[in-house]
Amino acid sequence: MSRKNAAAQIFVLTTCGLASAVWASADNDTLRWSGAANVTSANHPGNWDRGFRPEAHHQLAFRGGGEDGQQWTQWDCSFDVPISAGHIPFVQSLSFTGPSGTNILGDPQIRWIGDGPNLSTGMVSAGFGGEVSFRDSMYLRADHLQVLWGGEVRVFNARVDTGTLAISNVLDVWDGGDVRVGGGNLALGEGRLNIAGGRVELNGDVALWSAPNNHHTPLTIRNGYTFDQVPGELRIHGELVVEAPDEDVL
Repeated sequence: MSRKNAAAQIFVLTTCGLASAVWASADNDTLRWSGAANVTSANHPGNWDRGFRPEAHHQLAFRGGGEDGQQWTQWDCSFDVPISAGHIPFVQSLSFTGPSGTNILGDPQIRWIGDGPNLSTGMVSAGFGGEVSFRDSMYLRADHLQVLWGGEVRVFNARVDTGTLAISNVLDVWDGGDVRVGGGNLALGEGRLNIAGGRVELNGDVALWSAPNNHHTPLTIRNGYTFDQVPGELRIHGELVVEAPDEDVL
């Protein structure tokens, strides 16, 4: 087994260069997205199963499957920017379970990423067939972001700031995506981080290895999918450790 240690203050990985779960509980603080109002706004009480507008004590659940638990469900949910009267500043958590796909969108009236987040939360978790895309100028701030088994998170044309990051399945950061991790260490072996035209910045150590049951590369950095093919970028403020038996994991 080879072991490579790189202990500089900052690593910048680009396309051209070096190539627990917290789920929403079933108590009175949980609001489940229904989309019944036929508008995307999270501010509309009719989009939530209990007819409440989300407030700071609520846990927001996006649960797919339909009545039989097998039906694929697709949703669009948008959050207003801070200057809007309908702004929801904070909720306890966001959870995504499947089979479902959810687009968390920025303010439909303001198509740029503002100075402050559209929404802040304590925990974001996706797993068990739940997929979520943060897109369309959404700006999310979270204490913790977890991509669990069977979950997938995508970030493109959006920004996600998180205190810690844990990846057991797939995190995609595509064109215009910006993910900033404030602290903690990231281990990539079972999960995958795919950067294509996006940017990820981590304040902490990163360990890469080839897990026996993972037939995919744990880290890929490539040009974006748009016509200008912006290079993907990973910045590590800490130590990079790469372990592999006989092959590269980058």
